[in-house]
Amino acid sequence: MNQQKSSTTCLIPITPEIIRWSYDVFLSFRGEDVRKTFVDHLYFALQQKGINTFKDDDKLEKGDSISPGLARAIGESRIALIIFSKNYANSSWCLYEVAKIMECKKVKKQIVIPIFYDVDTSTVRKQKSSFEEAFNKYEDCIKVQKWRGALEEAANLSGWDLPNTSNAHEAIVIKQIVEDIMARLCVQRHTKNAENLVGIESRMHKVYKMLGMGSGGVRFVGIFGMSGVGKTTLARVIYENIRSHFEGSCFLHEVRDRSAKQGVEHLQAILLSEILVMKDVNINNLYEGVNMQIQRLQHKKVLLVLDDVDHVDQLDALARKREWFGHGSRVIITTKDKHLLVEHEVEKIYRMTTLDEYESLQLFKLYAFKKNRLMDEFKNVSAQIIRHCDGLPLALKVLGSFLYGRDLDEWTSEVERLEQIPEDEIVKKLELSFNGLNRIEQKILLDIVCFFIGKKKESVTRILESFNFSPVTGIKVLMEKSLVTVSQGRILVHQLIQEMCWYIIRQEASDDPTRYSRLWLPDHISHVLTGDLGTEKIEGISLNLAFAQEVNVSSAAFTQMSRLRFLSIQNKNVHRGPDFLPGELRWFNWHAYPSRSLPVSFQGEKLVGLKLKDSRIIQLWQGSKVLGKLKYINLSESRKLVRTPDFSGTPNLERLVLEGCVNLVEIIFSVRDLRRLVLLNLKNCSNLKTLPKIIQLESLKVLILSGCLKLKKLSEIKEEMNRLSQVYLEGTGLRELPESIDNFSGVKLINLSNCKYLENLPSSIFKLKSLRTLDLSGCSRLEKLSDDLGRLDGLEELHCDDTAIRTMPSSISQLKNLKHLSLRGCKNALGLQGLSMVDDEFRICIPGSEVPDWFMYKNLGPSLSVKLPKNWYTNKFMGFALCVVFDSFKEPSCMNNAYLKKIPGFLVMFKLVRHDGKTGVFFKSIGSVGSEECPDSGHTLLAYTSFDNFWSMYEKHVCNPNDWIQIEVCETDANVAIKGWGMHLLYENDIINDELMIQNATSQYGKMGLFHVIFDGSKYVKRKRHGHKSFSRLPPDDEPAGYVNSFGETSNEDFDETLFGRGITGIVEAQQTVTISMPESTFNWMMRPSVLVLSM
Repeated sequence: MNQQKSSTTCLIPITPEIIRWSYDVFLSFRGEDVRKTFVDHLYFALQQKGINTFKDDDKLEKGDSISPGLARAIGESRIALIIFSKNYANSSWCLYEVAKIMECKKVKKQIVIPIFYDVDTSTVRKQKSSFEEAFNKYEDCIKVQKWRGALEEAANLSGWDLPNTSNAHEAIVIKQIVEDIMARLCVQRHTKNAENLVGIESRMHKVYKMLGMGSGGVRFVGIFGMSGVGKTTLARVIYENIRSHFEGSCFLHEVRDRSAKQGVEHLQAILLSEILVMKDVNINNLYEGVNMQIQRLQHKKVLLVLDDVDHVDQLDALARKREWFGHGSRVIITTKDKHLLVEHEVEKIYRMTTLDEYESLQLFKLYAFKKNRLMDEFKNVSAQIIRHCDGLPLALKVLGSFLYGRDLDEWTSEVERLEQIPEDEIVKKLELSFNGLNRIEQKILLDIVCFFIGKKKESVTRILESFNFSPVTGIKVLMEKSLVTVSQGRILVHQLIQEMCWYIIRQEASDDPTRYSRLWLPDHISHVLTGDLGTEKIEGISLNLAFAQEVNVSSAAFTQMSRLRFLSIQNKNVHRGPDFLPGELRWFNWHAYPSRSLPVSFQGEKLVGLKLKDSRIIQLWQGSKVLGKLKYINLSESRKLVRTPDFSGTPNLERLVLEGCVNLVEIIFSVRDLRRLVLLNLKNCSNLKTLPKIIQLESLKVLILSGCLKLKKLSEIKEEMNRLSQVYLEGTGLRELPESIDNFSGVKLINLSNCKYLENLPSSIFKLKSLRTLDLSGCSRLEKLSDDLGRLDGLEELHCDDTAIRTMPSSISQLKNLKHLSLRGCKNALGLQGLSMVDDEFRICIPGSEVPDWFMYKNLGPSLSVKLPKNWYTNKFMGFALCVVFDSFKEPSCMNNAYLKKIPGFLVMFKLVRHDGKTGVFFKSIGSVGSEECPDSGHTLLAYTSFDNFWSMYEKHVCNPNDWIQIEVCETDANVAIKGWGMHLLYENDIINDELMIQNATSQYGKMGLFHVIFDGSKYVKRKRHGHKSFSRLPPDDEPAGYVNSFGETSNEDFDETLFGRGITGIVEAQQTVTISMPESTFNWMMRPSVLVLSM
């Protein structure tokens, strides 16, 4: 008989079906044989591990059958342990039990484990010896037959043979049995009430992975998130699932409240009592508790959950160091504050997220309807409530429970109420997080909720800095406490957190809007401003109306608002400006400001930001005004502005934006006035003819003069400007650039596109070692580039579209960092020599209307599906070559050059299908197009993407690339009519194959090789591998069995990791001939993406 192998690995199940069990283990045994010996010892060991075990100590073995209660206990147990002893069959009660157990095994898939205590397995199976004697006394043939069958079936199961296990050492065997039970339970167990735990399993798996149950050492894992998101529930589920794997365990709930009310010493006593299974643990002070924990737990493998921790002192008292706990211990900490976990050096941190829309609906149904079904008449109102809850489990439970059993009218009424007054139970829970902030952090949160949701974090930070709020630290704290999040650079706040903040503001002012600290609702703002009802309580106003609602602002509306520090009005239908603005104002933003200047009485000594876009300002202020704190001015689209004010009183100005001020003819300031200016934006100031010596501003980083059509010349740059990094001069009237432009020594980008009068570049521009991007697109009079181009060591992008350039200088070969060269629309003959740039990606567009013959897989139509050959991946596999032929644009509106220029490439969807049906999807841009004369003619897009390029996205999810059995591709641009597809699997053998050609009958060259486009030169090139040098189950380093190479021959050659490179030599045809030649180039495969745009 083979004994069961114990396991310490716990796999949490994913199953749609939840089975209710009352007991983990049912013990079936003959009392007089083993009750006070083996069974008692086994029962104690199981209980000590937290395994809920049924042992019938009070059963009286009388009558012909077992009691209903005992039969029910058998049916409600996950596992049945049958302990066979010599006299087991003497009890009809035991025989009834074993028959019932085997019945449950068939019906309920109950796990049955036999333990042969002092009998041989064959004795039970064949009913010999004492079992035979016992059966001689039974007369009911039907029962006897059933019992015999049950015994035989049970004896045939894999179990434990005590006399032949671990030399019959009972203690060792019991330990092994318990470990086996623990492993089995961990695969099956779900907690009580698991049927209401929606969305828990996916989150459970993520945290379980962090726990690393199979590894040794002591590990701390943190779970953080906003109030009510389900941190405690998740921790409890995990705790119940894995506690049996530890020598002791404790779940300390509500640490924050209990430590405040009862003291942390009380929690230390509970911790020790539960882990050590002791009663009446007395601890007199904190240090005594710490010492006792160290002494009693440092050699014990324990599981400890500290729930709702809010201060590091609590962690110091309960789990300060890993050394306090024995090898293999795990400590789980839940908190609203991520920084607390970071400060305590918690290794793994999981952010508890809200439920998605589907999960929210499932949870809401369970509480609102007590079943997993949504009644039709409640669908719309349920959707409103679910949107209101925004995935917060607490809110879904509270509102669902409240609405259970109520009619539709009551539901509708509750939705209307929630829009005005949030549910008290939810607010009180969330308010705990708010109360845990300091005063400044509370102010920042209230400001964000009322004024800045959805705004860019960078902009919000600047505004909050004007209030002296230390926003960098403050916003970080709010993020760590899960009160705000930042997504794509913008600040977001959960709907219920917003409602909690609004509730706090209303409560402080007893629901009187004139006394609110912040005004954010249009109706309240209109009421205050039109009725001149402002008070000293108001600190901020933000009026943002998406529709044109007229607001009549009283001329004295702001007179009583002595504490007003923030004013933002986004409404063009405010026709009267204020006569007075408070001196405390720090940030003033008024779109379409209706007055010709700021109020004469406004001194603005504390003003930091001034944004009056699309205003009627003619002159901002008269004469000189001291605005020592002013850093930001934005008067863009102020079309009546004629000249700038005197800036001598604004020495700290950092950003000056005058974009679109079309009547601005004069800018007045001296270098010493604006020494701290970082950004100067004069875009589309179309009447501006001259500039002061702005290009000597020592702090300037960004200079924007785009669209200044009358600006014909820049003054000489007399001093080095090493901070200037971006210069935008596109669409200006510049005839030339100053020779002193090399004083822009730190510039990284120069945009000269569409400078129609620019005929040449000064040689000094090629001295700019920091230059990364040079855009000359649309400089239609520019005919050549100096051979000094090669001196731009750092150049990565060169755009020469629609220029008159006839040939590129040979020094282009020296541009080792060049990644993107664009030559669209160059109608004159063009020769390129010496480029050195192709890496793990290549894409190019050429004229043509057929997929080349050498492509292994082809298809006509909008997509291509390829069944991959067996063992298609080997260590010689390079990547995929892809060809797309398109004939025209479906929509005539798309057939224009402007549209074409916006297409950086066709976005293609790749879909990889595994043998188990699971798929992976990724997108690639595979080519660029652009043709002024014939946008509807046939184009062939060729692309190469290396295997390394996309494997990094999937190597964590796929053990072996050969698990993929199919690849599908399709285009994603509905405006492009696809004519055909081609795909080729590329191996190192193909690199030396000159037959991979694009046949072109009209070409004077006859044919073009893709690999002549991709590889060139007589250099040996090492292929780099990243993280997947070898896989299990891989075939040898050659092509798949039966693979036919492009010569039509079966190939089994084995190539060295060193391959023979061929470099870029290719021919691209349009109206004129374009020749590309790249001899003697050396490159690495894994460097950077490369784009060569040559479509004409």
